[in-house]
Amino acid sequence: MFVYTEQQLGNYRAIRFLFVIGLVGLIVAGSGIAWLVIGYAQLVQQTALHNAQLTQRAALYSGHWVPEGGRGILTDLNITNDGLILTVHPSFVFGGSTVACTGSRTFTGEPFIITIPSSGDCLSYDLNITMILYNADATRLKVTVNTDTTIFHKNGS
Repeated sequence: MFVYTEQQLGNYRAIRFLFVIGLVGLIVAGSGIAWLVIGYAQLVQQTALHNAQLTQRAALYSGHWVPEGGRGILTDLNITNDGLILTVHPSFVFGGSTVACTGSRTFTGEPFIITIPSSGDCLSYDLNITMILYNADATRLKVTVNTDTTIFHKNGS
């Protein structure tokens, strides 16, 4: 028959106590890891939703835009999108002839701001363009070129 001495009993209690503390620690650590994984999954889901909304908004910019009333620095504006990349093709009259340039930029929200840098065959100065959809059905576009603001409408709208 095995008889516990007072010292063995104390050691047994200490080991049990440490075992219980270890289990509690594992449970707390496991819970923390689970919350981190859940939080990361929610962040990924929110980011995907935000990108999908941005892509839909960027697609609304696509089209052939003309200035209302035929006035403005730009004679027309062609915009295409490939996901979040908007490619802007502004046309304007310079020295009696129509000039068209191109610039691309990632759409990150509104207002959409793009600078088309000067180049020998297109511009002698940077063209700073700021755009924002001007109405709920996305058929009007407020465009500021350098300091001149003009409302454009989608051709055919």
